[in-house]
Amino acid sequence: MKVARKKFVDDFSVLGVEKCLLEALAVMFSPRVVSSLPDETIKAIAEEDDGARGERERLEQRVATLNSGLTQLHRFDRHNISGEATPTNTTQNAECHSENFAG
Repeated sequence: MKVARKKFVDDFSVLGVEKCLLEALAVMFSPRVVSSLPDETIKAIAEEDDGARGERERLEQRVATLNSGLTQLHRFDRHNISGEATPTNTTQNAECHSENFAG
């Protein structure tokens, strides 16, 4: 019971702080305020720094590599273990169906 009460108090405190911060941000970054800021200020606030940009690009490349590997694995999935439609099993299914209707 003590642990639950402490957790509730902690969570309640965090929610209170977040509400105060978010309300202030909503006022600070209202469309009216932002539209009145110089472009340089908006760029300084919103622009991604070089470290974050490099990390994002690295992660995007990693995702592309992993997706490429997944595509290759699906090509070798002869038993369709994943249950997903692949070019191989979709083509095979279409061929089977067309043979059935060829008469």
